[in-house]
Amino acid sequence: MSDVRPDRAKLPTPPVLFGRARQLDAIVGTAATVEGGAKFVLIEGESGFGKTALLRAALAALPDWPRRHAVADAHERTLPYGVLNQLLATLDQSVLPPVLAGGVEQDVSALVAGAALLAVVDASVGPAIITIDDVQWTDEQSARALWFAARRSLHDRLLVIVAARPVATDLLDQLRRFALDGESGIRVGVDGLSPDHVIDFVRTVLDVSLPRRTAKRLVAATDGNPLHIRAILDRVAGAPDVIVELERRLGDGALALAPGFDSITREAMERMSVAARRVVHLVATLEDSVSASLVMAAASHLGAPSVSMGAIDEAIFSGMIDAVEGDGPLGLRLHHQRVGDAVLAELSERSRQELHHAAAMVVGGDRGLRHRVRAAPGPDEALARTLDAAAEEALRNHEAARAVRYLRWGSSVSGSLAARHERLVRAGISAIATQHFNLLVPAMSEFSNLPAGPERDLFVGSALYAVGDISSARTMLSRAALCRPVTLRERALVALANGSIAYLEIEARRFELACQASDAVISEVGRTRAALVDAPESIGGLDLDDLEGIALTWQTLARWRTGVEEPVDTEISEHISQGEQSGFEPRHALMLVIRGGIRRQQGRLDEAIQDLELGIRLTDAINPALAPFGRIELALAQFRQGRWDDAATTAAVAVSLADDFGGSWTYGSCHVVATLVPAARGELESAEILIPEADLSRPAVDTALTMLVEAVAARARGDRAAVVRIARQALATEHPRAQVERGWWLELAQEAAVPSRPSPPPKDPLSVLSGREREVAHLAAQGLTNREVAQRLFVTVKGVEYHMGNVLAKLHLTSRRGIRNLIDGEQNPPATQAEKSLTRDAP
Repeated sequence: MSDVRPDRAKLPTPPVLFGRARQLDAIVGTAATVEGGAKFVLIEGESGFGKTALLRAALAALPDWPRRHAVADAHERTLPYGVLNQLLATLDQSVLPPVLAGGVEQDVSALVAGAALLAVVDASVGPAIITIDDVQWTDEQSARALWFAARRSLHDRLLVIVAARPVATDLLDQLRRFALDGESGIRVGVDGLSPDHVIDFVRTVLDVSLPRRTAKRLVAATDGNPLHIRAILDRVAGAPDVIVELERRLGDGALALAPGFDSITREAMERMSVAARRVVHLVATLEDSVSASLVMAAASHLGAPSVSMGAIDEAIFSGMIDAVEGDGPLGLRLHHQRVGDAVLAELSERSRQELHHAAAMVVGGDRGLRHRVRAAPGPDEALARTLDAAAEEALRNHEAARAVRYLRWGSSVSGSLAARHERLVRAGISAIATQHFNLLVPAMSEFSNLPAGPERDLFVGSALYAVGDISSARTMLSRAALCRPVTLRERALVALANGSIAYLEIEARRFELACQASDAVISEVGRTRAALVDAPESIGGLDLDDLEGIALTWQTLARWRTGVEEPVDTEISEHISQGEQSGFEPRHALMLVIRGGIRRQQGRLDEAIQDLELGIRLTDAINPALAPFGRIELALAQFRQGRWDDAATTAAVAVSLADDFGGSWTYGSCHVVATLVPAARGELESAEILIPEADLSRPAVDTALTMLVEAVAARARGDRAAVVRIARQALATEHPRAQVERGWWLELAQEAAVPSRPSPPPKDPLSVLSGREREVAHLAAQGLTNREVAQRLFVTVKGVEYHMGNVLAKLHLTSRRGIRNLIDGEQNPPATQAEKSLTRDAP
């Protein structure tokens, strides 16, 4: 176009890129191959995913290439030659042919303009770049002229880089065909950022180390959209604790939309017919994947216009919703949840209520109740009572999440302020009593609006604990626990507050304080029972037996950790025996897990594993919030027995469950335990990936656990001196866990102090499998069916079948029986004396 290099100072400042190194290398590599004609680079991605940033970074990486840049605009799409004239304006007008000088007139044919542009391009000397951003908005005349010139150019070094959304236009379709052949150009896809890239992004923008769990949740909420993530970070940047505020917003859904996303969806909706817009509104209201017939049935309750298959096809073609095809009827779903948020936000409250009323007419169950609540124009005490009954049933079935959800919904449609208050309090009690603190986070603003007093302090404090704000949580819970109760309800709430404190202090490893809080719970429950004429099973939804039993369990654990030598599990053992006779309740699941952990530390491994496996089965069914906790102890017991693959599988499942159910401490502890097997095998790179997640845990992970990982890693690499040093360091501290497990540390130190020929780590016959495939393989080797494996891993049966096929193929096996034989035959040969000694040191 011109051999005059533009002023470098006027070039756009290259942005900091995250997760785009591969794409940038591809563009620069294509530039190096340009010779004897034009080459095209098509950068495609959804709005906000970094197309412009990548384009600018590519220009910055090619500083010796003069460039001409234009940006297409949706509002100028009907302006003839708008984009071409942007490019021409950067050239010396005196050397342009008359048809191009000063801008192309709108009545000039695209063929004439393209021919004149071709002459200018081919007459220029040296390399040149033409870039167009948002090329999907290019006006038709510019598109034709530019394509004519670029396609026919014989310029020796011309690179055309365009960025576009993945939509259909004539120009983009032509560019895609050229990009596919690999000779005339390339297509570069710009997808969402990965959790690793988000962690780097947050560290650069806010100088904060983001836990991987939070990064994964942020990716899930935004599809990894960099602009959307940046908008959310801007909202939390001024918070005292960025991670706590981000976790709170992720929990209650208070996230900003991606910049410009609302206007994009608005424009797309305006281009559709009224009937097609109704399809999008109904799919957004119904959520999930719904059948086309269900959408049409719901539309029949809204009056004119009716919805036909033609309207559904139009909505699908718009890209706002996707067709879900399978063996059954045609299904529909939103292209992304952000679409639903944006289109419904444009409607009036009355319109949204009408949509929910129509949805409630065609669906039932949980979803039907939700639509009835959202359709309610005001208080509806009859609906609130229906929700009360549904909540009671959910609690009987140990479905805390459903119960809390129904009670919150009932609160929102209650006929009086007192009824609203009562239902909200019962929701909070149900969440805390079942140890589901995370269920409080979405309702934090509702609890904050309660009158000042122990109820508000209890619920908000517990929610703050769930998001990791330990200091504020401790302050509010202590205030709730110190109030002077007048009514039986207040006395029960004081007991519940002390129970939450006991749980918090257990995780913080302040065991004396946990003992005091547990004692307070047991005392308050006793006084409450003494004040009752007729002893009810619960007060306001709070089961006194469960509250007392859980407090007794935390007391038992705290006393054990403080070094009490007398048998500490006698009382919970009696409760477990009663549960075996009369049926297990939620408290028994926790009791089994805690007793199993104590027995593991006592070296009674078989009994410990028996308790833990039963406790885990109960927590999975009754109280999933405790599921990761039990698996931490089970993985340690299995590792201690030398069952390293079983330990690795258990720890991997614990990490996965901690994403959904575990608190910050549980999440960190799961990651530490998951490093034991890789560290013991000398696979330090795998271990190093997991450790940073544990370092971000709040409260901090037990240092004795991290020291244990360091010790087994040192043993694997033959560094006996380091093993002795770490063991002595652990024994020299007053750390409760180190003292409880003193015998194991002594064995570690004694073995390392005796020179011996190091034994190689056991061979791993499943090393070719992925993490999930390894989990499936070990559970299948234990004789579990696909359905049982799916239930254990919280995945679908089809997912297990898929992974099982990969397992058999990678291991060159024809049946599941071969997996067990492979593990027994190659991993567990007769143990040598050194290996027996080695397994004794496993924690």
